Amino acid sequence: SPSLDPLLTVRENLRLHAGVLGLTPSRGEEAIARLLTRLGVADRARDRVSTLSGGLARRVDLARALLHEPELVLLDEPTSSLDPRARTGFIALMRSLVDDADATQPTVLVATHSMDVAERADRVIMLHKGAIVADGQPHDLRHDLGELALSARPGEHASDVRTAWSGAGLRPVERDGILRAALGDASVPDGAISALVERRVPFEVAPPTLADVFLERTGASLDHDGADGQDTP
Repeated sequence: SPSLDPLLTVRENLRLHAGVLGLTPSRGEEAIARLLTRLGVADRARDRVSTLSGGLARRVDLARALLHEPELVLLDEPTSSLDPRARTGFIALMRSLVDDADATQPTVLVATHSMDVAERADRVIMLHKGAIVADGQPHDLRHDLGELALSARPGEHASDVRTAWSGAGLRPVERDGILRAALGDASVPDGAISALVERRVPFEVAPPTLADVFLERTGASLDHDGADGQDTP
């Protein structure tokens, strides 16, 4: 939830927090003007926070956190409750914080269950039941699984397909009704394909994702096993 007063305007909120942080009025106004422009909300400075969309409110909240030019920014599930467009924009915004050569570049540490957020990170640490199960750059973690992964939505044939894949030497994991298995550096086993073709189940062979990495390292479900907060990239 945004830590902003919905009855105050964007600028009033930022002025209030600048004062709490001990910034002088002149330094506070300079930081506010810079951040409103940098985060794309300068045209809403006089609007009450209650009139903003979730995505814009999240940007103002981020501006509040950056007022005093911190060296480290901690973000906990920053894209939750945002619609797809706002999520995409906010993820790009987070990435720009550490890429912008013309501005202060803080270290941004994000706790998230969203793999699309993790994909944009320089380094990903995956936790499972309090232990680190993966640590590295997204590309390297995906590459460790090999070049390709097989995925299918078997529906009523899930049990048969899972058995066939296991018999073909794959390690299938199910998520949202989709069965996935990393192929390593090998081609798709004939037994795995025939089980799909015979039952007319559509399938896809594509590069593995960070979700594949997490499932491969833990055998856990992204939907349920992390509900208690124990699993997170």
